[in-house]
Formats: sequence, structure tokens, C-alpha cells
Amino acid sequence: MVQLLGAIPAARQVKDSFDPPAGLKTGDYVKGLDKFCGDTYNTKIALANALGFVSATLTGAVSPDEKILAHLRCLGAAGADSDRVSDCYKRQ
Repeated sequence: MVQLLGAIPAARQVKDSFDPPAGLKTGDYVKGLDKFCGDTYNTKIALANALGFVSATLTGAVSPDEKILAHLRCLGAAGADSDRVSDCYKRQ
């Protein structure tokens, strides 16, 4: 996927978002995800969202804010139900 995105000039920003920040190791993500998913309220959050949140937290880009977590939990609970997903965005 990353190679494909790298071949499309307009998709460079998306590709770059998959690159880990400098100084972080896989073990940092594993520990962060273990802690994040250790909270049963977070278990339905999509892996991509969990990785994004953990990555942003590890780099200091975002603090573990309850408002952000509430939104991610809402999306996780909504699943593929588009009406419920829309409701999650309305609550923001």
C-alpha cells in the first residue's frame, strides 16, 4: 500500500502519514497500544484510529483527551452503521 501511494504524487501526504515519527520504535507502539487497548472502553476502536491516537500521543501532538477518546469510542461502537457514524460527527 505504501509503495503504491508513493508512486502517486498527489498521494504523498497520505503515504507520509504511514511513516513512523523519528525516534519511535515498534516497541513504543506495542506498549502504547497495549495500554490503550487495556481499557475495555477502547476495544471497539478501529485499529487505524487506535494507532493514530497512540502515535499522536507518543509524539506529543495530542494529549490523551477525553473528548477525542469519546469520539473514537463513538465511531467504534457505530461500526458500519452510517447513521450512527454521522451522529458521532454531529456530537463533536
